[in-house]
Formats: sequence, structure tokens, C-alpha cells
Amino acid sequence: MRPLVVIVAFAATLSLAGTAVAAGPLKAVFKPATPAPKVTVKWPYTLTVTSGGKPARGLLTATLVDPLGLSHQVLDDALKPIKKRAFNGVFSDKILFPAEAKGFTLTIKFAVTVGSAKTVTVVRVTPK
Repeated sequence: MRPLVVIVAFAATLSLAGTAVAAGPLKAVFKPATPAPKVTVKWPYTLTVTSGGKPARGLLTATLVDPLGLSHQVLDDALKPIKKRAFNGVFSDKILFPAEAKGFTLTIKFAVTVGSAKTVTVVRVTPK
């Protein structure tokens, strides 16, 4: 009976160690190709997500808040909404700002979910 207790305790220790490694801090870093986007020109960007310093697989939702406070779904380069989009460490795409956005400060929110961890990266841009 004693060897069974040791095996169960060892298995519990391994499962806790695995949880501690996977539960590192979640970090999302936004990097645009250029600092200031232009209207009617696709603006490339990359969002790199790590958990515990390693690339993380998760889901991404991107929204844009206009100057009136209204929220809009960000569309990818293929004009599909970026909503609960699966990615693996790095997400790259392009945003096209319409001519009407010129001179207005817009807020882009990238909500990332990795397992039960969540983080939101907020980017403010003023298309020229």
C-alpha cells in the first residue's frame, strides 16, 4: 500500500509543477511597421503574445473605438472580423483606415485569451 501513496504524491507534484510553468505572466506586445498609419493605405502590424516568456497559443479579438465612443470590429486583410481568432505566438495582419478617419484619434483594443488568462493591449493611433 505504501508504494501507491508515493506514486500518487509524485504525480500530484508533477501536475502542480506543470501548472506553475504554464501559468507565467501573459504579455502581448504590439509592433506596427510604421509609427503613424495613413488613411486608405494598409498598415501592417504584429502582435506577439508570450506566457512565461514562451510563445503562447490563444484567441484574439480586435476592436476599434471611434472618437464618439462607439466600438467596431476590426477587419483583417481579407475583410473578415478578428473575433476569437486562433493564433500561435504571433499574429500579423494589416488595418485599412478609411479617408474619414484622417486626423481623428482612434483606439484599437487587442483582447488576448490564453487558457484562463486574459490581457488587453490598447493602442491609440491618429491616421494621417
